Amino acid sequence: MHALLNLVSLDFFFLKVDTRTLEELDEVLRYTSQTKSSFTRVMPDKMVVPLPNGDVDVSMLKDAVEMINGRFETEVALTISYALFPYSICGILV
Repeated sequence: MHALLNLVSLDFFFLKVDTRTLEELDEVLRYTSQTKSSFTRVMPDKMVVPLPNGDVDVSMLKDAVEMINGRFETEVALTISYALFPYSICGILV
Protein backbone atom coordinates (compact mmCIF):
# COMPACT_ATOMS: atom_id res chain seq x y z
CA MET A 1 0.00 0.00 0.00
CA HIS A 2 2.88 2.38 0.66
CA ALA A 3 3.79 2.32 -3.03
CA LEU A 4 0.30 3.55 -3.87
CA LEU A 5 0.27 6.53 -1.53
CA ASN A 6 1.64 8.78 -4.26
CA LEU A 7 -1.38 7.84 -6.38
CA VAL A 8 -3.91 9.13 -3.85
CA SER A 9 -5.46 12.52 -4.49
CA LEU A 10 -8.00 14.66 -2.69
CA ASP A 11 -10.47 16.17 -5.14
CA PHE A 12 -13.06 18.34 -3.37
CA PHE A 13 -14.86 15.78 -1.18
CA PHE A 14 -13.54 12.64 -2.85
CA LEU A 15 -10.47 10.72 -1.75
CA LYS A 16 -9.38 8.91 -4.88
CA VAL A 17 -6.76 6.29 -5.57
CA ASP A 18 -5.40 5.69 -9.05
CA THR A 19 -4.64 2.06 -9.87
CA ARG A 20 -2.57 1.05 -12.88
CA THR A 21 -2.84 -2.74 -12.68
CA LEU A 22 -5.15 -5.40 -11.31
CA GLU A 23 -2.45 -6.22 -8.75
CA GLU A 24 -2.50 -2.63 -7.44
CA LEU A 25 -6.29 -2.72 -7.34
CA ASP A 26 -6.18 -5.97 -5.38
CA GLU A 27 -3.77 -4.36 -2.93
CA VAL A 28 -6.12 -1.39 -2.44
CA LEU A 29 -9.13 -3.67 -1.97
CA ARG A 30 -7.29 -5.84 0.57
CA TYR A 31 -6.03 -2.76 2.44
CA THR A 32 -9.48 -1.17 2.64
CA SER A 33 -11.07 -4.43 3.80
CA GLN A 34 -8.61 -4.66 6.71
CA THR A 35 -8.15 -0.98 7.61
CA LYS A 36 -10.55 1.90 8.11
CA SER A 37 -10.15 4.03 5.01
CA SER A 38 -11.53 7.28 3.63
CA PHE A 39 -11.20 6.23 0.00
CA THR A 40 -14.39 6.99 -1.89
CA ARG A 41 -13.34 6.52 -5.50
CA VAL A 42 -11.01 4.25 -7.48
CA MET A 43 -9.61 5.35 -10.83
CA PRO A 44 -8.71 2.30 -12.96
CA ASP A 45 -8.22 4.42 -16.08
CA LYS A 46 -4.67 3.21 -16.73
CA MET A 47 -6.14 -0.23 -17.43
CA VAL A 48 -7.11 0.53 -21.01
CA VAL A 49 -4.73 -0.77 -23.68
CA PRO A 50 -4.67 1.01 -27.07
CA LEU A 51 -4.57 -1.41 -29.99
CA PRO A 52 -2.65 -0.88 -33.25
CA ASN A 53 -5.92 -0.63 -35.22
CA GLY A 54 -7.02 2.40 -33.15
CA ASP A 55 -9.47 0.46 -30.99
CA VAL A 56 -8.98 -0.09 -27.25
CA ASP A 57 -8.84 -3.26 -25.18
CA VAL A 58 -11.02 -2.73 -22.11
CA SER A 59 -10.87 -6.30 -20.77
CA MET A 60 -8.61 -5.35 -17.84
CA LEU A 61 -10.91 -2.40 -17.07
CA LYS A 62 -13.94 -4.70 -17.03
CA ASP A 63 -12.11 -7.08 -14.70
CA ALA A 64 -11.33 -4.12 -12.42
CA VAL A 65 -14.99 -3.09 -12.27
CA GLU A 66 -15.96 -6.65 -11.38
CA MET A 67 -13.31 -6.72 -8.62
CA ILE A 68 -14.53 -3.39 -7.20
CA ASN A 69 -18.08 -4.77 -7.24
CA GLY A 70 -19.74 -1.52 -6.18
CA ARG A 71 -17.56 -0.99 -3.09
CA PHE A 72 -16.26 2.30 -4.50
CA GLU A 73 -17.24 4.78 -7.14
CA THR A 74 -15.15 4.40 -10.29
CA GLU A 75 -13.83 7.09 -12.57
CA VAL A 76 -11.74 7.30 -15.73
CA ALA A 77 -9.83 10.30 -17.02
CA LEU A 78 -11.41 12.42 -19.75
CA THR A 79 -8.56 11.55 -22.11
CA ILE A 80 -9.91 8.02 -22.50
CA SER A 81 -13.59 8.71 -21.93
CA TYR A 82 -14.32 9.22 -25.61
CA ALA A 83 -12.58 5.98 -26.54
CA LEU A 84 -14.60 4.17 -23.88
CA PHE A 85 -17.95 5.74 -24.69
CA PRO A 86 -19.31 2.58 -26.34
CA TYR A 87 -18.20 0.64 -23.26
CA SER A 88 -19.58 3.02 -20.62
CA ILE A 89 -22.24 0.49 -19.72
CA CYS A 90 -19.54 -1.64 -18.02
CA GLY A 91 -19.96 0.49 -14.88
CA ILE A 92 -17.42 3.26 -15.27
CA LEU A 93 -18.22 6.91 -14.68
CA VAL A 94 -17.02 8.72 -17.82
